[in-house]
Amino acid sequence: MVRILLIFFVGLCIGLVGVTALPHDKYFRFQEHRLQNTRKADWIYERLNFDDTPVDVAFIGTSRTAGGISGPLIEAQYCEATGRDIRVVNLGMPQTGRDMDYLIVKELLNTKAPQLVMLQITEIEGRKPHPGFLQLADASDILTAPLMINFNWPKNIASLPGRQMSLFKTTVLNEPVLREDFDPEAYFGVDMDRTKGIVLIDGSFKDRDVVVDQEELDKAYKRRKRSFSKTYFLPKPLRFLEYRLSRIYLERIIGMAERQGTQVAFNYMPAYRFEGPVPDHILELTQDQQVYMLNQDIINDFTMWLDANHPNTKGSEITSAKVATNLVTDYPELGRLGC
Repeated sequence: MVRILLIFFVGLCIGLVGVTALPHDKYFRFQEHRLQNTRKADWIYERLNFDDTPVDVAFIGTSRTAGGISGPLIEAQYCEATGRDIRVVNLGMPQTGRDMDYLIVKELLNTKAPQLVMLQITEIEGRKPHPGFLQLADASDILTAPLMINFNWPKNIASLPGRQMSLFKTTVLNEPVLREDFDPEAYFGVDMDRTKGIVLIDGSFKDRDVVVDQEELDKAYKRRKRSFSKTYFLPKPLRFLEYRLSRIYLERIIGMAERQGTQVAFNYMPAYRFEGPVPDHILELTQDQQVYMLNQDIINDFTMWLDANHPNTKGSEITSAKVATNLVTDYPELGRLGC
């Protein structure tokens, strides 16, 4: 009986390993991910894998980066100041999770040769992994994800065989969510600039060039500040576990970049009315990389904000101009001569 159970267990393990190793089309996988009303993962994959346009500077972060930094504006101002042509790509993915940052940077470094990667930090560091990690990650990334203080790890491991089987079936039957092959006509283009607005899945356009009521913004700020959790939950002897997920993935990102000769810097993008320096526990996560202070020029100006977390079009223009100035000052030889 024990022998039969042992054989069954070994067979089950071999079967699970085999299922996990099932091949599939990675482009199909990136089409699986969507947000409530928008898509971006499929465009990121297309920009990095099917578009020969180089990437000199890449921005990584949440919706604050996605809608708060304009690549075309930075390119134009950098060229005007230096006479050099640079290609900027905004790979910001809505929702928080350093594991998603890692996946995006990994794909970027595997396909392009960026000179600089700029990562977002804010007034609060999220503790949770990104909800889209399971959909977009390589099987190896799911298996090697940090275990401790990662509440999604058991669910992701348990879901991996099913995910692999589903993607294998999708690939064999050639039934992707969007399209079988890259279609230049359907491609959004070299830059997905969301500072002016967002094209939703139904084709409608959500304008960001608006000004909201100051009273509503102030109320939202107060609600958000009240909802802030403590900086540390764990007792001091266990502090090394606090923000462990972020720490590990940022270490992986910086390590990958250094091995490829890519520089890494951080952009501090606090929300409306969150004045002051970068919190110490977040600054520690940057590992002595350069940190640039953004949004400070608009932090208390309600006319610059779409909501309590995101600048509107005008606010994004000011923030993007600040980024361009930082690049001109500290990285004056990016890209290529001529505009």
